[in-house]
Amino acid sequence: MREDWEECTLAEVIDIISGKNQKKVVNSNGKFPIYGSGGIIGRADEYLCEPGTTIIGRKGTINSPIYVKEKFWNVDTAFGFHPLEILNNRLLYFFCILFNFKSLDKSTTIPSLAKRDLLQITFNLPPLVEQKAIVKKIEELFSSLDSGISDLKKAQDQLVIYKQAVLKKAFEGELTKEWREKQSNLPSADHLLEQIKEERQKWIENQIAEGNNEAKRIKTKLTKRTKLNSSFPEEKLPKSWKWTNFISACVFVIDCHNKTAPYEQDGIYLIRTSNVRNGKLDLINKIKYVSEATYKFWSKRVFPESGDIIFTREAPMGEATIIPNDTKICLGQRTMILRTSQKLLGNKYLLYNILSEVFQQRFKKDAIGTGVKHLRVGDVESLSFPLCSSQEQHQIIREIESRLSVCDKIEENINESLIKAQALRQSILKKAFEGTLLSKEEIAKCKQHKDYEPADILLERIKSEKKK
Repeated sequence: MREDWEECTLAEVIDIISGKNQKKVVNSNGKFPIYGSGGIIGRADEYLCEPGTTIIGRKGTINSPIYVKEKFWNVDTAFGFHPLEILNNRLLYFFCILFNFKSLDKSTTIPSLAKRDLLQITFNLPPLVEQKAIVKKIEELFSSLDSGISDLKKAQDQLVIYKQAVLKKAFEGELTKEWREKQSNLPSADHLLEQIKEERQKWIENQIAEGNNEAKRIKTKLTKRTKLNSSFPEEKLPKSWKWTNFISACVFVIDCHNKTAPYEQDGIYLIRTSNVRNGKLDLINKIKYVSEATYKFWSKRVFPESGDIIFTREAPMGEATIIPNDTKICLGQRTMILRTSQKLLGNKYLLYNILSEVFQQRFKKDAIGTGVKHLRVGDVESLSFPLCSSQEQHQIIREIESRLSVCDKIEENINESLIKAQALRQSILKKAFEGTLLSKEEIAKCKQHKDYEPADILLERIKSEKKK
């Protein structure tokens, strides 16, 4: 720390305004915003905090500072950090961004902070003139950084649009149009569906022969469902293609056991809807496990296999992924298994169909529910998609993946850049509070300012004023 800086505690340089219940002051047309730890939650007729106050969560969200430029009321789950006259309010806010408030959390359930602990946080106080120069430089650097981050996020959005454009053209037959015109004797989609029907029948009979008590029920259900007349889209397809649905084109479509499975500390992965996102299976975050006995009971309709597609019916609906090789999983609530014949209907071909925005928009029209939208089992079975020969399916997958692999590499670079940007932001703040952000010339200019005073003089003055 530099010689004209002074180490102190927050108790010496700020006031902490405890929040209060807003019931007596709440008014939808009130003059002042009401803030919780996560942002504005209403309006009030009165205020507790002055402009330039930084909000720190007392409970819940404790590590996301909010800088407020106007008078406001803070609720009882949010502290207001307001600096005394010797501390620049924006510098206090930047310090709060840098500081890890989670290190003060002593709770065992909901994160929470105690006022006494906050007041004991140590803080390196620069001269007031230098504080302003530091804030100015931080904001200049952050502005440049934010501009770069904005450009990176725009590029991310453009990649999403491009990926969807690729999928749209793929399932309209555009990506393989030239390839298709060069082929001869390509099987029709109708022929393919007949082959799938035969394979499905063999699977059912084998299951019955092996004593699967669910097989007869599945047989009756499949027979009934495949006789249904689905309402197919009106979009035209290439001559050899055909609109079909899950129940007709898959070997089977089976729902999960619709109860909450008993969790274990470890064991077999229990796949819930939160583990299926953007075509990928997350086996790390929020993962739960079940015992072997639970797995067998919950999978009595069918044991999930590598290559099966997991499809979510709710919360959220319409997510899908392929079970990786050598991965044993148990289906959680609101999930379904789509098993395809790899020789006839490729799982990747069906997965890319599901991930396409065109498909997503179609099935959302069939969703039910006034709150959380969801699909019934029958709705999922009837979901439609365009089917083509297995040869063309393979070509479509090659066309898609050759384009998406380039996108994935670009996206990887963007994500790395965003991570570096966040690290640079923290590095800027760290240098600011170590006294190394300003150049020697900038520091010298601060010392020549007519209002320059070392930090120890500032602290002495504020202490004297407090005694009065």
